[in-house]
Amino acid sequence: MEVDEYQKKLGETEDNFIIEGRTSWYFIPNSLKIYLDVSLEEGAKRIFLSLKAKNERNEASGLKSLEDVKASVIK
Repeated sequence: MEVDEYQKKLGETEDNFIIEGRTSWYFIPNSLKIYLDVSLEEGAKRIFLSLKAKNERNEASGLKSLEDVKASVIK
């Protein structure tokens, strides 16, 4: 994959950068990893507000309320 190769090359050629991604650590093994944690309440709130701000219709996904988002995160 192009993105995977890019990340691998970046890790081999650069030494002062920030990269975000769930699998980036795999392609840049000698990196400093920082993990962020958020409560279920806060995470669901952020997702819900993001969906609401985009004015997306969520009927198909069933995410009509904050409680719906919480339930989907727990799954």
